[in-house]
Amino acid sequence: MNLVKDVTTRWNSFDDAAKRALYLRPAIDELMLEEDLAYEGYIARYRQSGKPLAKMREAPEMLLDRLDLDDWSVVALYHEILEPIRTATKDLQGCPGGRSGLYGL
Repeated sequence: MNLVKDVTTRWNSFDDAAKRALYLRPAIDELMLEEDLAYEGYIARYRQSGKPLAKMREAPEMLLDRLDLDDWSVVALYHEILEPIRTATKDLQGCPGGRSGLYGL
């Protein structure tokens, strides 16, 4: 299962992305932990090598963009707010060929 990217032209796409991220949070957190441990290992090996610290590579971008507990709370809150809006827009959208909206008028 992949992450879902927000699309500016689709009203509900941010909710799609938030919902998928919340579902995949354990996997995302595990991936971030693995990347963090790998980078810490690199730092330890680099320091032991005696090479100048100025030449040590920087942390991977994904570690710099890590979501903390507050960030995950905001994602969950956005999803909580947007889910009813998603449901309403789905219920009220029209169908070509006759039926439209919630009541099929």
